[in-house]
Order: sequence, then C-alpha cells, then structure tokens
Amino acid sequence: MYANAGRSIGTIFKNMKNIKKLRAGFVYKSLQNAKYCLLSLLLLIPISSYADELWEWSPHYYGEFRAGYGTSHHIDGANLYIGRTLLGTIQGVKLNEYAQIGIGVDGVMYTHYYKGGDLRWALDSYVDLRGFYPINKKFKVFLDLGLGAYTNFKVKGDATNFFCQFGPGLQYRKLTLNTGLQHLAKKQNTFYATIGITF
Repeated sequence: MYANAGRSIGTIFKNMKNIKKLRAGFVYKSLQNAKYCLLSLLLLIPISSYADELWEWSPHYYGEFRAGYGTSHHIDGANLYIGRTLLGTIQGVKLNEYAQIGIGVDGVMYTHYYKGGDLRWALDSYVDLRGFYPINKKFKVFLDLGLGAYTNFKVKGDATNFFCQFGPGLQYRKLTLNTGLQHLAKKQNTFYATIGITF
C-alpha cells in the first residue's frame, strides 16, 4: 500500500514538473512572438512616416532622354546573335516624390553579329510606370514597369507584338540608371540596361 502511495506521489510531482516545463515553453514562445511583433512594428515606422507624403499629390511635368543596350535574345533556345541598341524618351507626369507615369518611345537598331547580317530597326512604345523610394534628397531607388507594343520593321512586312519591361533602377540628381528584362514577342526575351538624363 505504501509503495503504491509513493508511486502516486512521484507521479504527481512528475506531472507538476511537466506542467512547469509546458508553462515555461509557452512563456518563452510568447516572448519570442512578442519580440518579432515589436521588430515588425519598428520596421513599419519609416514606412508610416512617409504615409502622409505618399498621398500628397503635386503633379508636374517629367521628361527623360535615355540610351541603352539589350543583349542578344533567343528563340526556342537558339541564340540569334542580335544586339539591341536603343535611343528613346519618356514624357509624362510625376505625381509626387513616389510615383510617376508617362509614355515611352524607344527607337531600336538591331545589330547582326554573324557574317552577312544586315541592320534592322524596331520601335518600342509603352506606358511607363515608376515607383520611387527616396533615400535622401539626391538619391532615389525605383522599380520600372513598361507595357505596350513592340514593332519590328522587317524587310518583308512589319510585325507588332506585346511588349513588357520590368526592372530596378536608381536616380542620382538628374541621372538615371535602369536595368531589367524585356519581353519582345513569343519566346523572345532580352536583358537590358539604360542610362538617362531627366528634366
């Protein structure tokens, strides 16, 4: 009888220790979650500090001249050995310090690297959207999205396809640098980089 009582008391103490461990684990996890929540709130402070400015509208004219280069693109895995040298402009409206919208037109010269290749011309026309994040008064980073049409002026007829470009960029004073990917036609994609002057 005493042995059974001893086992029962031992079991009770063991269960109490397990309960304490569970409580300690729960408290630890709660503190960890609280820490992550606090960290998230701290990260949101700089964003919230710009919230009022984000919705302040001060639209004014925006213009940019730019030049760039696109790498050789592929069709069905085959390298066409074609370079895209472009010269263009974006004209539009800067809504505030964080957003702008415009119309972009780029004249493109295709350079055929292989022997006997000739020059060809194309035109990219698109609506350009940019979202900015100012680091300071002189330096900004942005994301650029362009949607429109790509026209390839072939020797035998023209071909127009859906055009899309997307990529990051930075602006220092009046100078812009932009890079990303361009979709020209079905299974035709190219990497591009541009440099521009704003006014």
